Amino acid sequence: MEIESVNQPWACRTERRAYLPFEEFKIDTCARCYHYMPKFSFRRKFQYLHWLSILRDPATNLTYEANPMNTSTELLQSFAEESYMWKWKQCCLAAVQCCDLMLRTPSNGKEGPYCPRTWDGWQCWNDTPGGATAIDICEGHIYFDNEPPSCPSKCN
Repeated sequence: MEIESVNQPWACRTERRAYLPFEEFKIDTCARCYHYMPKFSFRRKFQYLHWLSILRDPATNLTYEANPMNTSTELLQSFAEESYMWKWKQCCLAAVQCCDLMLRTPSNGKEGPYCPRTWDGWQCWNDTPGGATAIDICEGHIYFDNEPPSCPSKCN
């Protein structure tokens, strides 16, 4: 992450440094949760169209909103196993909870440079002083094998 002093109290920040209103954030981050999952998680992985925040089935050219409440058979059947579908849904929920936290929690208000709170595509990070490394326990939806992944976030 790079140091910024901008904070938007009406929006939530993504790893792309985009500040999105809550409803847009939900759809965009859920599509990105899908996009970031490893290829082996899918029978047939849909393409992420970032400029529209939607998923496209390359076999049919049909598009789908990346909403975990979407019960589209095609979208749900794109996963190789039900456990991967649940990881995707958990990631979507974690992103929504992160945005809710960003909107409810006042900015750090401290002097000096800092990295603003961010959903990094997998996990939520609080405001972090410049030059510090934030470390947190990895969320369960990040695990795709038995080894816990490393979850540090360096603030430059």
